[in-house]
Amino acid sequence: MLGMGEIVRVAGSIAEFQRLASEKDTQREWFALGLLTELEKARMTISDGECFGFKTPPILGGKVELSNIEISPIGTYVSLMGQICQQTRKLPVGRRIAGFKIA
Repeated sequence: MLGMGEIVRVAGSIAEFQRLASEKDTQREWFALGLLTELEKARMTISDGECFGFKTPPILGGKVELSNIEISPIGTYVSLMGQICQQTRKLPVGRRIAGFKIA
């Protein structure tokens, strides 16, 4: 999950990924179907070049919930998350930070 700064290997091949991605339990986990349902009910939709992003990313203590979601330009959001994850990757879990620098 981008908001957590995690890279996780989920399959050993494209075929395995496709098989797993077609399973309901995997879809719920990988694609946050519950949250997507809430976004749909709230009539939040994105256009080309946009994504759903966290106002406060989970890596910084934000909650994975509707009230913490906003629509962002995808390039900007990925860049910001990359910078935040890079700056916090070596910190111990739960460590309080005073801030971070965004370029």
